[in-house]
Amino acid sequence: MKKPNIHSSSILWGILLIFLLFFSNCSKKEKINYGALGLIEGIEILDIEPFEDTLLLVAGKNKENQGSIFVYNITSKKYTTTPTNQVMYDIVATDSKIWACGDSMSILTSTDKGKTWNTYNSFSYFWEADKSDFRKLFIHNNTPIYAIGEQNMLEGNVYITSNNSLYPFTSIQMQAGVNDMTIVDSTQAYIAAYGSIIRFSNNSTIKKYEDIGGYNFTSIAYSGENTIYSTTYDGKIFTYSLTDSVWKKSVDTRFELRHIAGDSYGNVIAIGKSNTIYISNDFGQHWHVERYSFGRDVTSLQFTNNMFYIGCKSGEIHTITRKQLE
Repeated sequence: MKKPNIHSSSILWGILLIFLLFFSNCSKKEKINYGALGLIEGIEILDIEPFEDTLLLVAGKNKENQGSIFVYNITSKKYTTTPTNQVMYDIVATDSKIWACGDSMSILTSTDKGKTWNTYNSFSYFWEADKSDFRKLFIHNNTPIYAIGEQNMLEGNVYITSNNSLYPFTSIQMQAGVNDMTIVDSTQAYIAAYGSIIRFSNNSTIKKYEDIGGYNFTSIAYSGENTIYSTTYDGKIFTYSLTDSVWKKSVDTRFELRHIAGDSYGNVIAIGKSNTIYISNDFGQHWHVERYSFGRDVTSLQFTNNMFYIGCKSGEIHTITRKQLE
């Protein structure tokens, strides 16, 4: 009689156990409901900022890596295009001015609803080591307060207001790549970086490393309800409570994650390099997975004006409402 292969059986049981443990906190559903809001053909969407009732400000680039800013009317599906000398990655709309930032230390402003744009500052006073490609910008009281810039995967800079109109930013060389930034109460900047999460407070240039590290943190978002979320390149999602100041690993998706956003009701979505979308309805404590055929195509995600806005490499713009998540 042939003896049973105990080693093979152990391996199979081990795989089954891992499978069951993973899906105990992360159940699979059929398909996410989303709204197809618009399309800008031939453009990779890099950022979306709702503006007035029916307009979107959109930053994007074409296949030749040429940047443009679009004012998109969601009712007529028509848009105007303003080519930019550099590719823009972030757009911020305030009551009196629109801001955009991007490659080669470029910050542009518009006071006529995006029809014309002007250079904010040349930043020529910086040494080469302090220059980078802007990726995120935070504006408070119509003044740039924080920004992050990318040089390469392992080098980046954080810029903090200097309260000087001629030299508006002070640069901090991070000795690490910086991927994303979120702001808490207009005074604290949390930076998702290669190897750690770093915090700056009250416009100080002193950096504090959070009690978490060892990962390439790819995105970070603040919900507005004392919770911060961050994703990693290898598929983990972490949550941070401002109440108890503790970082916790919420789930391990095992897929590369690139984007995360949350609302003040506890709804959170994370998207990465798979045709799925990870959803939590309780501030990241539990997660479920739904199919999202555009998952691999997503290039931007943000929550604003009570809506999740998703931009795609194909030029599509999607929205997800709280009702669609719950």
